[in-house]
Amino acid sequence: MIRWETVAAYGRRGLSVTGERMQHTGAGTAPNVHCRCRQMETGTVCGRSGSAEKFIDAIIRYDRMVLSFKREGTSYIMAENEDKHKELLNRIIEIELNMFMRVRTTEPAACQERPETFRVMREMNHFFYSDETLQSYLEDLESALASGRNLLTEKYARMDDLIPPLKDNPLIAEIVGIEQAWMDELRDRYPLTFQNPAERFGTYLSSELETYSDRTLELIFKDLTGAKQEERNLAEERYSYLFKKIGYGSIDEVEKKKGG
Repeated sequence: MIRWETVAAYGRRGLSVTGERMQHTGAGTAPNVHCRCRQMETGTVCGRSGSAEKFIDAIIRYDRMVLSFKREGTSYIMAENEDKHKELLNRIIEIELNMFMRVRTTEPAACQERPETFRVMREMNHFFYSDETLQSYLEDLESALASGRNLLTEKYARMDDLIPPLKDNPLIAEIVGIEQAWMDELRDRYPLTFQNPAERFGTYLSSELETYSDRTLELIFKDLTGAKQEERNLAEERYSYLFKKIGYGSIDEVEKKKGG
């Protein structure tokens, strides 16, 4: 067993993660981690749930539908320049997908065989951030590529508690707290649709945020606090966006369908 180090050095030193031990495996070998997809923002393990499989299939069937998502009286964070916003989203998701497909897993990962599902879920995640925030995160990804880091590998290793924290920024807890409150509100209003434990969501989100730069964290916090001041729930807006994209009219419709 070797001394704990950040996962950023794994690729260069040829380390892999197996269970709770890190072992030398030869130059260039990526870490083995438990791959978890962002299933309903909860970190559900990919491919192990019948309902999750149906959800993934629905995304694949409908992911190319024309989106007609509008909320009367709501000024979207992203509405600065729609073409620029779309370009930033596409560039971010392409890099993330490339990193995701290179994550080494300890067991077969169904989610890595469904890249379109990954694209849709990440689009949902980033859609309501400002262009300034997306640009900063894109620069984080490009910097990671230049230094040989895989931010998705780092995130999943943190989720499985295989490595120590990557960053100690108090904004991470602030952001998780805001997002958690929004998700708690959704669970209260739609208990059949949002059933997974809240702690999974917190673990997933904090693990991802640790891979972001301090500047990106500051901008995300700015976006979220701005939404709060407008009395918006971005978690609700994200899921409304997602469910419309896969063929539902609203979260209410999903909840009614689940209730029979």
